[in-house]
Amino acid sequence: MNDIKQITNAKKYIESFDRFFISFSAVKNASLADFLVQYLLSLNLPPRSIIFNRQTYSNLEKSGLLVKFTPLKDKGILVDKVFGTDYASAVKGLYEKQKRYKILLFTLDEAEGREFEKLDMIDNRINDIDAVGFDNNGNFFQYLYKLPKEDVVFKVKANKPAEALKVVFFKTEVNGSLTPLYPKTDPRVVAKKSGDTFSYAIDKNELFESDKVLFILKISGKELVSDYNDFYFGDKQAWYLNVNPDRIFAHNNKQDFDEEIKTEVTQKPADIDVDTSVPDSEKFNYYGDIKNPKQISLPTDTPIKSVINLTDYQKIEGTKLKSDRGVTITVGKYIAKGGEGFVYFSSQPGMVIKLFNDGLRTRNKKEKIEFMTKKRITHPCIAWPQDSLYDSGGNFVGYQMMAVKTAKGMGDFEKMCKNQVFMNSVKKTSLAAAAASISSTMEYLHQRNVVLGDIKLENFAIKEDDYLKGDFSHIIFVDCDSYQLDKFPCTVFSEGYVSPESKVELFSKFYRPIQYDQFSLYVLLFKLFFRRVLPYTRIRKESEPEETRDEAARSGIFPYYLSDDGSTEKI
Repeated sequence: MNDIKQITNAKKYIESFDRFFISFSAVKNASLADFLVQYLLSLNLPPRSIIFNRQTYSNLEKSGLLVKFTPLKDKGILVDKVFGTDYASAVKGLYEKQKRYKILLFTLDEAEGREFEKLDMIDNRINDIDAVGFDNNGNFFQYLYKLPKEDVVFKVKANKPAEALKVVFFKTEVNGSLTPLYPKTDPRVVAKKSGDTFSYAIDKNELFESDKVLFILKISGKELVSDYNDFYFGDKQAWYLNVNPDRIFAHNNKQDFDEEIKTEVTQKPADIDVDTSVPDSEKFNYYGDIKNPKQISLPTDTPIKSVINLTDYQKIEGTKLKSDRGVTITVGKYIAKGGEGFVYFSSQPGMVIKLFNDGLRTRNKKEKIEFMTKKRITHPCIAWPQDSLYDSGGNFVGYQMMAVKTAKGMGDFEKMCKNQVFMNSVKKTSLAAAAASISSTMEYLHQRNVVLGDIKLENFAIKEDDYLKGDFSHIIFVDCDSYQLDKFPCTVFSEGYVSPESKVELFSKFYRPIQYDQFSLYVLLFKLFFRRVLPYTRIRKESEPEETRDEAARSGIFPYYLSDDGSTEKI
């Protein structure tokens, strides 16, 4: 067999994946099925990580071999549910929904294996998928697919004279972190200069797993760094760099480049103890130092008019909008109404559209969303605004973000914790996984100087697929447009989650410290485990005056203690 690679440490290699597909060709007789089942049982695989498509399941059922997979089901690593598409289409669907897994296909069909590997090569947005087979001696090998030699050529121009340019590519890992193809000190990242244009060529076979690009421009001896930008093999790689005093804004269409970018706040960020391993290019300016918070200094807000009339929200379906990247996006079916506006499906798969109400569609909101979509945070658990949207008159109307399909009646964790059936059946380990996921993602944002501000159960959700699988390790952060970042404050809050030392009347005047989020997180996790009960809820004496939730928090009374057997009791 040509174009295969022997796997020297199959156990370590296979255990590095977190989802597994099995083709019928790999288990088409009793001998093959027995071998693969026993081998998989010997590995340390994640729960519910093996799944069949309908074709494999039906063939196993017809051949009487399905019973051989009962031990995998009993061990909890085989999913009962099957899906109707072929495995290649399943991978495409997962990535359209922005779900990132390391997926391994077991197949003895060479054409199927190579076609599966081809997905990884031809679409740089799809990463971490492999196909493997095994021989009569139980040795595993990987199918290989190599693209015909073809260079991806980047043409880059800047609005200011520059001496040099580095083009650094990154792969988005399953956990949302970014891994560079070559470090910025590597000579292979240096572009060639011809006149006022830089060119950079790289073979697709090197670039196939990279989905983000960062530009480092040298001007007057100083290196300026852009943010991380999505790029796709299918796009024309003509890039324009708009140089600002402290950073670069990169655009893949000329219209964006020609738009004036307003000057950033000139204040220097205050010191804060954050993870220094996060590149400075990923961090926002921070003005919420707890000892010396800066005063908010945004211009007077003014409303923005639009040709779209949200009073008849269902008639908006089918309306054409333009994104800040020049892409035409069609408003799909109406989903729901929120406090700030309406949410619709988007013509782009895996995305939804949020349109702001008239009173909330303002200049400051527009500038904040445009800032967020230009410096996007890419993380599988954060529904960050991806594209600013404009009506036919060029007026700002809202933004596009990742769709989060939730199970019926389980729209967010507030609704879930109100559901007695759910609270009576959910495992404490599932809630612990949710708590760990929320804490980890919040730390990711804090490391980038993002303050959430308005933390409450309603702002966290779990995708339907994860909920049905019992996988609570990927909790999604929603309503991210209220976050405090750079010069844009968070002025909203929820009663009961406010830190006792804070003064809510100052939230509209001063930037908030990150430390306030830590108290709100503590409240949220307590409510998650204790059926929405606030940690300082207590039975007051008749002589005691009424108090608000925030006043109860300031009282410093925590009416719970651990009994001798470790259970929690209320005083």
